[in-house]
Amino acid sequence: MRSDGPVAGCLYGWIDAGRARVMPVVDDQGRPATLKLEGLESRPGRADLYDVVADVDCTDEPAQLLELHIKP
Repeated sequence: MRSDGPVAGCLYGWIDAGRARVMPVVDDQGRPATLKLEGLESRPGRADLYDVVADVDCTDEPAQLLELHIKP
């Protein structure tokens, strides 16, 4: 099995009015997220909430389905 290596952090980015914006993803304690987030889908009717999948690069562990809360 090939690993991508350790994750030092994760960023969330979007384009708003032609301007690219990027913010760090943090856990509920405010620490940098160390999960490799993939697969992002917005929740219907919620501009601040997304479902994300975390790939753990381990064939013995399933991917994790998580929530990403966007705070202004």
